[in-house]
Amino acid sequence: MNRRGIKGCPRRLQPGLSGFPDGLGCVDEDHPFGQKRFTRMRHFGSKNCLTAKGIAGAILLVLSSLAPGVALAYFTTTGAGTGGTPVGWDFALTRAVDRLTAPAILGAVVNYSTLAQSITETSSTMNGVSGISAIENPSGQESTSSTYLLGILRSAYNEMMALPSNALISGDINGMTLFPGVYFDSGALNMAASGVLTLDGRGDPKSLFVFQVTGAVGIGAGSLINLSNGAQANNVYWISTGAFGGGAGSTLVGNVIAQGAADPGAGSSLIGRLLSLAAITITSVTITTPDQP
Repeated sequence: MNRRGIKGCPRRLQPGLSGFPDGLGCVDEDHPFGQKRFTRMRHFGSKNCLTAKGIAGAILLVLSSLAPGVALAYFTTTGAGTGGTPVGWDFALTRAVDRLTAPAILGAVVNYSTLAQSITETSSTMNGVSGISAIENPSGQESTSSTYLLGILRSAYNEMMALPSNALISGDINGMTLFPGVYFDSGALNMAASGVLTLDGRGDPKSLFVFQVTGAVGIGAGSLINLSNGAQANNVYWISTGAFGGGAGSTLVGNVIAQGAADPGAGSSLIGRLLSLAAITITSVTITTPDQP
């Protein structure tokens, strides 16, 4: 690790804010990721600080343990963010994730309200593009063919599932108020009927909420997902290895990317996108896809 010219720098990383000892102190003009300099976040003593090159070395060590190229590709393509959404212990990844807008994550899929290999729509409305148009064009014009779009969706699913999490979550999320972050559930995630989940953006409209579920997501009938303090539906992601199911009359928000089938429930509403690598069924559902940020 580079500690040039800084007397008293620690010899190794210690637990602390974002994995560093109480914050960042030193600056380095040749920071490798396009950000010219790091500034002090919290004072932790005039003699104890890390240079950006040292931080970069730690970042690369962490990235090497992730899925090949996933987080690094996100970092290098999105630049430096604001640090509002904590991701794992790594400050640099935090800055990258804050810049993950819906277009950056979803690419051409961002214009679609629904997308899947198979879609059954009954008495439903949406303001975005229906994935049925892609199914009817399996290998036609690249940007609108199901083969192309489902490939992008698969990549987005893999990349979002591979993001390092900063919190564990499980079971019933009814009655919770959650703050920006990447939440990991090693099993099924559910919300009781008529439940309420509040996502609090802490005043940051760029705040990101990612739910990584290695199982199914089940939302009870009549449930409500509420956004507060600047949280945006565009920045909420439900990533599941199984199915995504909603109960009748639910009010949902966010971008669903399910590896299994997706059905938000009859008469439900969704502000976001309903995306599946398998099949979608919607009956009397209203999907409002937000404008791109």
